[in-house]
Amino acid sequence: MVDIAPAEQDFLQIASDVANPQIFNRDKKGFIVCRHGGKTARVLCPNLLLDLAKSWFQESGTVGRWRQRVRSDGSTAGPPEFVPVAAGADAGEQRFTQASRSFMAWLAKSCWGPLAVLYTDQKPVVDYVNAAIAWWESAGPESALIHTLEVLDLSGQRHGLIVLPTHPLRVAWQQGFDLLVYRHRYEESVPAARVTKLLAGLSGAHYPAMLPGLDGSEPFVFADCLGFHAVAMTPADDPEPKATVALLSRLLASGDSDDDEGVAPTIGHSAADLLGGEIASYLTLHPEYRRVRVHALRPGDAKPAARALGKGLQEVERAEAAGIEAAEFARPLEQLKHAFELELYPADASRRLCGQFLSATAERRRSGAGYVPEEDRWLLESVRRPGGVTLPRLHWSRRTQAIPEASAHLALAFDLLSSRIECRIASDLPNGSLEVHGLSLVPERSFHAAPVPNWLTVVPSAPEGDKHPVSRVLSERLVKAYTTILRLVCRQRGGKEDEWPVLVTEVNSDQEEILTRLHHLCDWVVSVDRHAGVEYFDSPRDLPRPYDAYLIDCVPERDDLGFLQLITSTSSLDEVKRLLEDTLAEMGLSASPANCKLLLDSLKALSGRLALRLTNAGNTVAEMVALALVQNHCVHAQENGEVWISLRDGFFVPLDDVPELLQSLGDKPGESAARADLLYVSVARKGGLRFTFVEVKFRRYLKTARSADVLDSVEQQLQASEERWEKLYGQETTSLEKTVQRARLARVLRFYLKKARRHTLRSEAYERLSSELDRLARDSARYELMPMMDQPRARIGFVLCPEYNAAVPVRIDRGSLAETWLFGPDALRPPPARTGPLIESDKTSVAPPERVDEVKSSAPVASQLSAELVAPTLSTGDANIVLGHDTSSDDAVTWRVSIKGNPHLLIVGLPGMGKTSCLIQICRQLTQAGIAPIVFSYHEDIDEKLGTVLSGAIRGVSYAGLGFNPLQVVGTSPLAYIDNVAMLRDIFAVIFPDLGDVQLGRIREALKQSYSDQGWTATSSGGIPAFHAFHDLLKGDPKTDKRVLLRLNELADYGFFEATSGAASLLESPMPVLVQIHATQNELLQRAFASFVLQNLYQAMFRRGTQETITHAVVFDEAHRAARLKLLPTMAKECRKFGLSLIVASQEVKDFDDSIFTAIASFLALRTSESDAKKLARIFAPSDKLTLFTDRVKQTQKYHGWFSTEGLRTPIQIKLLS
Repeated sequence: MVDIAPAEQDFLQIASDVANPQIFNRDKKGFIVCRHGGKTARVLCPNLLLDLAKSWFQESGTVGRWRQRVRSDGSTAGPPEFVPVAAGADAGEQRFTQASRSFMAWLAKSCWGPLAVLYTDQKPVVDYVNAAIAWWESAGPESALIHTLEVLDLSGQRHGLIVLPTHPLRVAWQQGFDLLVYRHRYEESVPAARVTKLLAGLSGAHYPAMLPGLDGSEPFVFADCLGFHAVAMTPADDPEPKATVALLSRLLASGDSDDDEGVAPTIGHSAADLLGGEIASYLTLHPEYRRVRVHALRPGDAKPAARALGKGLQEVERAEAAGIEAAEFARPLEQLKHAFELELYPADASRRLCGQFLSATAERRRSGAGYVPEEDRWLLESVRRPGGVTLPRLHWSRRTQAIPEASAHLALAFDLLSSRIECRIASDLPNGSLEVHGLSLVPERSFHAAPVPNWLTVVPSAPEGDKHPVSRVLSERLVKAYTTILRLVCRQRGGKEDEWPVLVTEVNSDQEEILTRLHHLCDWVVSVDRHAGVEYFDSPRDLPRPYDAYLIDCVPERDDLGFLQLITSTSSLDEVKRLLEDTLAEMGLSASPANCKLLLDSLKALSGRLALRLTNAGNTVAEMVALALVQNHCVHAQENGEVWISLRDGFFVPLDDVPELLQSLGDKPGESAARADLLYVSVARKGGLRFTFVEVKFRRYLKTARSADVLDSVEQQLQASEERWEKLYGQETTSLEKTVQRARLARVLRFYLKKARRHTLRSEAYERLSSELDRLARDSARYELMPMMDQPRARIGFVLCPEYNAAVPVRIDRGSLAETWLFGPDALRPPPARTGPLIESDKTSVAPPERVDEVKSSAPVASQLSAELVAPTLSTGDANIVLGHDTSSDDAVTWRVSIKGNPHLLIVGLPGMGKTSCLIQICRQLTQAGIAPIVFSYHEDIDEKLGTVLSGAIRGVSYAGLGFNPLQVVGTSPLAYIDNVAMLRDIFAVIFPDLGDVQLGRIREALKQSYSDQGWTATSSGGIPAFHAFHDLLKGDPKTDKRVLLRLNELADYGFFEATSGAASLLESPMPVLVQIHATQNELLQRAFASFVLQNLYQAMFRRGTQETITHAVVFDEAHRAARLKLLPTMAKECRKFGLSLIVASQEVKDFDDSIFTAIASFLALRTSESDAKKLARIFAPSDKLTLFTDRVKQTQKYHGWFSTEGLRTPIQIKLLS
């Protein structure tokens, strides 16, 4: 109506001129048409409603009801019969009789009955409702049944009731609805389209919720809405309410297929849509099934089941058509179409109505009469199978038994559990909330596990909340009307004045056996029930057996579902566990039963739908693992923790389960798809709800986990959710939006709050949250929700990476509003063997053996280097190396290489003075003495000469990718990795001499972070990171200096960081080794290769352990190439006891660190520059002969030198061996 009445005066004119045929009329299709200003609005008015209105007019407004007899197929057996309700001489009864006639006279002005009027504040309307309430307070239970249509079969057995639009309670509700539309459209200037969208969910469900039974029989309970103006009610003990509702719907439509759609059960239609979604999920998760058997229990005329199958089929085939092409299949797509085998199991086999919708659809096709809606045409199609076989798309049959005995893929169970009405003390029951000023009546449902699992459904007896904005009397009158009716129900059931009628739904032993049997026969069981909920399957504390036996999914209560709950459950857990095991194995994690159970329990606690999605393919399972681990961490989190948010003080709402929570009413499914994964809800200490959006990601590798793409994606989804939230629920919304949308929000949040209480939420937190949600529902328009921008920790992202082994997450965002944390799967691993500092008795490496070879690479490895443990070399005794002969006596001058003394030698000399020749002679004699030289060669000539001297018995090592991981830790303390970080930083300083302290500091922090990612802390050790991990971190950090990346990228181009392990250590072989640095022409790579090979030797000697003799000699020619390498003096100080001798040679003294001269006791000085001669003289000459030896050194002949060692007071001049 608001679409055709642009101004307030237009609306009031239409409301007051109901008798004007120029405004109101009825077309041939049964629609009442309202014309105004060249525009048209219309509403379907079934013939039955119009006939009953005329019947009442003919009865002059007499107080009464109607009775209609129907045949077994639902067709009428004569006209409706008017049944007067006796009105005595009581003043209240007389007052209502007069008000009834006045209301009838006002209504009769319209030729088209109660659907052609607008209720505002007309006096006949107000008097009619007030008089009815006053009469009900003193009259008998039958008085509440006025303006209902009782439906019976030919034998007099009662089916149910249709509550007509003229019932006083329906009139009171319709008046409140019409005036609410009037207020917001014309007084608050809300656009007409927005008003329509926001109020579309108000259907008048549960008005009335119960009515007294006739002749002392069972009371009637709300079953569904028949269109917008009538309500279907069934006896409380009706074994198959769907069948009764289908019969009442067909009766109201008078058998007309067009009318049938207009007065179809409103809630049943919405339930069919949601059922279709569950069926689509099953078909998507099991694509190999192309002929699906379905059991439908208590399905009525089968219309809900058939429509649900059609919805699911349409959704799946649309997705398949978009994602596949016929060329990809050996069979044509026609042969891949789904077909269904539907078996119907009515509660009463004698009811012919079962399956009538299907037979009527087929009959319309055969006769050619009638219209088959587009959504039902698939029922009449066929599919082809190989071999030319043609099958119907839907093959259906009706069974005589109530419970199936054969197996099936799916079971659709409607109202499987029976209910009864009892009277309970009203003061012990919840008062409830007044939602949308009382126009949305939501019963309170509570679950009790003992002594028999049961649900208690209570219609609020004294709800509190915002009253109607036009007049609070409208809300108070509406509440008083339905509470008075419910007291009549209680009175009929023998209840006392202080009692209140409630619905009790139990799971007795027989029904439990039926549920167990259904799950045994079917993969999935989808239950649609008015009075039972998910709690029976989802109570790990009170009912652990069904909780452990089933995976469950439940759609929260929604406006379009009334009080209906749709539950999907399955006991087929083996497939889920198998997929979990495969996923964990791919992640490199333990797939133990304990780990699988932890993940499955965590997902079930979060959302059953998420657990069911584990059966999907692709990355979904890994993402579910990430969500499960976040939930697990939050369960054990402390309040106000830095990283994790506590599930003992708040709860999660999985937004993928309820996408409508971030969709405006009327939005199409799929809109606003960019949203967070979770919404965290808690209460501030001083009161008020607090909200946090949480986004969870999974990335397999560390280098992608920290990438800008991941961080941007997290921030965008969180920001989109926050903006959508403010648009829907923020303080800037209109009062109507607050009233309707916040009531919907409160209902969804209460559903997940109860779920959290069954799992992890503390009772104190539950009470505080429940109180706040009650306030939100009661005072929705006035409740102050803090803007998201002011919420503490409004946006949080978590990224799971299996390569991150640290126990403590690390923050990886770039200082944005969305804090993002990287965490690993430590919850799935056994606790570390030691969590404190290592003690002296720990003799093995801090790196677990299985971690040593963890990092793999496809880069070629020809270097034969390794970071493996090696066995000690057998002792070969001491060695006396002849360097030359004394020039004065011609006696041989020897350098003693012994582990008992200082076995190191330093050689300095200008080019061409004989350094290379001396080194070759030293290597020859070392080899003869059983000491293997490891020579770092920068020129080919030394390779050739050594090869000649050693007769080819030498092993060459050149660069083809590192054969070891430089990040291997060899210390015995958890802080040993810090030592390694410092060493690597110094190595990079040698490789990149142009980098400053700040840039090297960046490299150091990245190295340190790579260890932290693997679990290294000050008190515990972790795994060994891949060598490329620090490079990935630097690449992923937008703050990294470009010069640093340019230098590192040059090495990365050679595959330098793709380090592998598994090759033998150089200390493991007794053969001489030539490390051919010159094999690569890139000077940068030469420095890097030499430096890291030396570092590997340093680590390997620690892993090998102390030795009894010298086994190897590290010969470092051209030491000026490592002039800034602090590892050389460190190695000189430490390597002796590990069986290593160090020989370093260079052209100038300045090429060496000053500290190396204190670590070496033997020196050979060839001719040098004057400055170097002075420095050498100060090292080995007596103080009174410094000038003398300075002159001698700088004047030394070619192939001559000055040798100083332990025990010599003054240096000896020698002639080197030729």
